[in-house]
Amino acid sequence: MKVPNMDYMREFMKYDTDQSGALGFDEFLAMQPPDIRRAHSDEEIRTWFDAADTDGNGSIDPNEFFAMKGLPTDIAPQRRAAAAAPAAAPRGPTMNDLREFMAKDTDFSMTIDWDEFLAMQPADIRGKYSDAEIRTWFESADTDGNGSIDANEYFELKGRLQS
Repeated sequence: MKVPNMDYMREFMKYDTDQSGALGFDEFLAMQPPDIRRAHSDEEIRTWFDAADTDGNGSIDPNEFFAMKGLPTDIAPQRRAAAAAPAAAPRGPTMNDLREFMAKDTDFSMTIDWDEFLAMQPADIRGKYSDAEIRTWFESADTDGNGSIDANEYFELKGRLQS
């Protein structure tokens, strides 16, 4: 089974127009195709929104969105199995991991460029290692060689550092 990836998050983010990290009803309504909007009343679409808002907080977070779209969430069966048997396969990224990535992505490009990577290094690391040494870390994390670290590369790097 697939785990959440940045393609899923990009789809969510194109509808999260206020960048709040959750979809309000107006954003949910706006994401409906015109033929659906013509065939169904706002009240009917509201029932769909309420059904997708499983925690009842009045908004749809990424996991609720993924579940609504039939995509895996960070509570997918493989995660529950991993929690039951911690020695099993490593867990995939959580929404907290994604929030951490997004906090480091200061230009909201959904990637971390060299300047952002350098800025996220703590002072003790910047004092101990040269920019050239830190750049080698950046380049090793940029596995596709495109000059930036996407979320999947970031999660892979984070997993290697935590091993």
